[in-house]
Amino acid sequence: MTKTQKNVVKKLSPRIWKTSPKMKALLGWLTGDHVTNPSIGAIICTSDKFVLAQMQDDIGFNTIISTADEFARNFRELFDLAGLTPEERQWADLKVRTAISGQEVH
Repeated sequence: MTKTQKNVVKKLSPRIWKTSPKMKALLGWLTGDHVTNPSIGAIICTSDKFVLAQMQDDIGFNTIISTADEFARNFRELFDLAGLTPEERQWADLKVRTAISGQEVH
């Protein structure tokens, strides 16, 4: 893990944010710091632009998260609140954009 990735994990740790269990699970997916049970194992975006989650140890993407636009907007706002540097934001944003591009992201 690079220094940039370590900084993102530290700043976006679901352990420090007072937010909903759903957002904590999403932060756990992004950072790899899984604090919820169940946690999110992977994210995909459907052809009609809905973001779905596969919960850890589950079969299939059975949990609707939001629309792709809402998903991206919520993370952008959180990145602003966390004070990510441009390099940190680039790494975190790439993971979010990859998820909403329709590719599975673990």
